[in-house]
Amino acid sequence: MSAITLVVTTVSDCEAGVALVKSLLGRRVIACGQIFPEGRSLYRWKGELRDETECTVLLKTSLVLKDRIADLVCKNHPYELPEILVFEVDATPEYSSWVAQEVQES
Repeated sequence: MSAITLVVTTVSDCEAGVALVKSLLGRRVIACGQIFPEGRSLYRWKGELRDETECTVLLKTSLVLKDRIADLVCKNHPYELPEILVFEVDATPEYSSWVAQEVQES
């Protein structure tokens, strides 16, 4: 198994997720983005209990790009404080190789 990076964020709607993924694909910093529609998030924000519908976005990239991805997601995100979770994950060598071919690490 080889390591790749999975970055997870949430956005208010799928259109925002598509825009984020397309922007990152255009910069060749992710190999793939998946958008999962209509999850329900309950959380506290500025002292208020919130109950929102959100879309979850999964971004696949190389280990080398994880900090750059987190920075780009933060700068291009519609939320004041975006959720950005970064995971190093094991993947098959073939999948990891594909990810490495699809991103530009420099």
